[in-house]
Amino acid sequence: MTGKTLLQGWWSPLSLVLLTPFTLLWNLFVRAKINKLPPPVPGQPGMQMNPGVPLRKRPAALMLLVPLGWLVFMAFQIARGS
Repeated sequence: MTGKTLLQGWWSPLSLVLLTPFTLLWNLFVRAKINKLPPPVPGQPGMQMNPGVPLRKRPAALMLLVPLGWLVFMAFQIARGS
C-alpha cells in the first residue's frame, strides 16, 4: 500500500501537503508495530506469504522525489520573485 501511495498520492495540492505525508507516516507507524511481532512459527495453518521485494528496491520509491522536486521548484519561484 505504501508503494501505491507513493505512485498515486502526489497529484493534488491537498494530497501533496497533507494527505500523502500523513498516510506514509501512518504506514511507517503500523510497520513498526508489525515488526515487533514474533516471527511465524513453522507448522502454523495456512501458507506463509512471500513478503516480496522491499519498497526501497521498487520503482515506486523514486516517487519520493516528487515532493523534493516541488520544494525545489517553490524555492526557485520564491527566489526568482524577490
